Amino acid sequence: MEKVYINNLRPGLKLARTIYDMDGRILLREGATLSSRMISTLEKRGILFVYIDFGFAPDLQVEEPLSEAVRQEAARQVRNFWERVKERGRLKDVKEIQSTATRMVDEILSRPEPLLSLSQIRLFDEYLFTHSVDVAVLSVLAGLSLGYGREELVAIGTCGLLHDIGKIKVSERILNKPDRLTPGEFEQIKKHTLYARGLLPGDERLVKAATQHHERFDGQGYPLGLKGDEIDPIARIIGVADAYDAMTTDRVYRPALPVNEVVEYLSAAGGHQFDLQTIKAFIENIAAYPVGSMVRLSSGEIGVVVRNRRGVPLYPVVRVLFDGQGQPVTPYEVDLARARLMVVETLEQEKLFKLSEKIS
Repeated sequence: MEKVYINNLRPGLKLARTIYDMDGRILLREGATLSSRMISTLEKRGILFVYIDFGFAPDLQVEEPLSEAVRQEAARQVRNFWERVKERGRLKDVKEIQSTATRMVDEILSRPEPLLSLSQIRLFDEYLFTHSVDVAVLSVLAGLSLGYGREELVAIGTCGLLHDIGKIKVSERILNKPDRLTPGEFEQIKKHTLYARGLLPGDERLVKAATQHHERFDGQGYPLGLKGDEIDPIARIIGVADAYDAMTTDRVYRPALPVNEVVEYLSAAGGHQFDLQTIKAFIENIAAYPVGSMVRLSSGEIGVVVRNRRGVPLYPVVRVLFDGQGQPVTPYEVDLARARLMVVETLEQEKLFKLSEKIS
């Protein structure tokens, strides 16, 4: 399956993942053959991309750390919590959010080797809620690698779900602006870290995560310019997860950065912008080349990523399908780490369309 942007969709393509709205209703089901009308509907709903099955590896199954049902329910709980805070102001407890985080943690712990592989399909106007869920998932995975126990992981997940709560007090015009922010608007956004303290109950873990997740290890973050060990450990985890999710998410004004580029950026930022130990734990859980990605290898051959292994994000197992001239070959699998090969290119959509014609 491959990520294809809305403006590149064509009638007749086969949908590889079911698309839901925020209330869990199915908009389009996996396996649907897209029509012009369907594509227009998706565009009107603010969906920027979908996953398409080009038929390169129809047997592949992608298991994410969190099921779609739990993810959708978590996003709804975050949205409902925000709405109650807007109505009533500061709430006395966050029991419902903690229960949601507990369900998320238990499902992640039930996976034999959870790795984040696919970007989540998001509705534009629900970005803040789905972003909060993804930050929570990423943070729990990093916490797991850092050796935190179940109770601590639930606390990390709760902090991830609520890290942006201060944005309730930021103008919706700025939050939903379909363009880059001006310097003045960015200054308004930055205040969400300060607003959070007045909205959350007294749990210092929640408060520190919400107020410190934009602090940076070198002291160049905000709002207080904290550095090093002055930054709360959970806030350090949330900060990395927040940065990763922001960079790998499509926005109206710019496409997502490729995951492999973000992994390389974060690796270089370890020990400077971010705590090195946190970065190492975080990257362990990321698939730089998601299962289903079509890639060109340093040998010139083209194949589909079929498996990722924890700790080696840049060296997946690839099923080779085409030779260096783009001609079909008898498929075989190669472990890039053992074969001393590397990915040199993730194929662009036009190349995918051309290759799919050769196997249809």
